[in-house]
Amino acid sequence: MAEKTLFCFGYGFSARCLATRLRGKGWRIATTARSPEKVAALRAEGIDAQLWPIPSLADVWPDKVHVLVSAAPDASGDPILVQHREEILALADRIEWLGYLSTTAVYGNRDGGLVDETGELRPASARGARRVEAEKDWLAL
Repeated sequence: MAEKTLFCFGYGFSARCLATRLRGKGWRIATTARSPEKVAALRAEGIDAQLWPIPSLADVWPDKVHVLVSAAPDASGDPILVQHREEILALADRIEWLGYLSTTAVYGNRDGGLVDETGELRPASARGARRVEAEKDWLAL
């Protein structure tokens, strides 16, 4: 059986938690980092880190890849889609699974009420609004 790969765009707390669990099950973990120092530190941990921005996903994605997007969008939009939208579409047959980590900021203030993934999106901040737009962009692929 071929080794499974999780490729993370962004490697914050939540992505690292998932990656740690999957590494324990034999998965290969690959990610992006914005500095050469961070790339070196991740590689020292056994993570296949690539310096962002990546010139080509085709060069770093295996034939089958699970993709986790956790990098936050900025005022210019989702950085992954800005850089790689067309390439992601061209490589779609390689993607076994794609997950998008968002933020609770997309739901706005519910005064302590329960919210889950089916809740209405009512962002009350620019950060939340950017995530809603990025989610729409990923769903439109």
